[in-house]
Amino acid sequence: MIDAQCAESAWGKAATAFSRTSRTNTRPPRLPNGLSEGAESRNTLLAALPEQDFAALRPALEPVVLRRRQVLHERHVPVAHVYFIERGTAALLCRAAGRESAEVGALGRGDLAGVSAVLGTARAPYRCVVQVPGEALRIAAEDLRRVMVGRPALRSLLLAHVQTRLVESAQLMLCNTHHSLDERLARSLLRALDDLDGDEIPLTHRALSQSLSVRRAGVTTALGEMEAAGLIQRGRGRLTVLDRGGLERVACECHRIIRTERRRLVCETVADQDGMWCVGTGLPANSPRTSAPRPGIAHWPVM
Repeated sequence: MIDAQCAESAWGKAATAFSRTSRTNTRPPRLPNGLSEGAESRNTLLAALPEQDFAALRPALEPVVLRRRQVLHERHVPVAHVYFIERGTAALLCRAAGRESAEVGALGRGDLAGVSAVLGTARAPYRCVVQVPGEALRIAAEDLRRVMVGRPALRSLLLAHVQTRLVESAQLMLCNTHHSLDERLARSLLRALDDLDGDEIPLTHRALSQSLSVRRAGVTTALGEMEAAGLIQRGRGRLTVLDRGGLERVACECHRIIRTERRRLVCETVADQDGMWCVGTGLPANSPRTSAPRPGIAHWPVM
């Protein structure tokens, strides 16, 4: 059984890289054909990779800006690029005939857009649209598949990510069926907060209503009640979380279950590859990217 220390270790690798990269707003110079030499990633999947696997990907990774409403891939269209999100959020959308699109999944800095490329199925089942602007590392789908062939650690980690998406999808189906709007809205806000820097969430009432598949008026009423309780403060096109602990008490257990499962799967996968772990440091013993304790571990939310 994987214990809590192991979980902290695996996610600590990702948080370390995130903290180290986010200390400055200036992006290091890029190589002509990929990510700059020595650069790390704020995406927790890439940050958890062994150094040799990340180095194999680095020449093909391209830093890109994510714009609001930008389409990362279309439904039933071959996936040309995979996006490892570093900052911002994206939504997976499905549409029924004659109706508005409904959100069937949310992506953040622990995710990649274009999972069909990982599975080798080419065509995406959903449309993926940026909700909150940010940055990502983009790689051609064929380049990712090529590197995966000789990199079992990379393949295992990406397949573990696919499983977390399946778990999240099933949990959200249960959530939408059995939990109240207030609980689901709080869960959605916490999910967005996990993927952003700070306490501000630049989402409109319309975007939130789409993600929860409810009327906009219902979201507006629920947000008003949260604001009256001192949990959030609303602004034009954005809101600020004032009391995360209070929001967690309102939310259903689904946010905790999904986040715990994400950590468990990454922990198990990274532990299988790294083998030995440094007791007391929260870091793998044989990873050159995380060979000493760093303060960045504290930046990842701890359950």
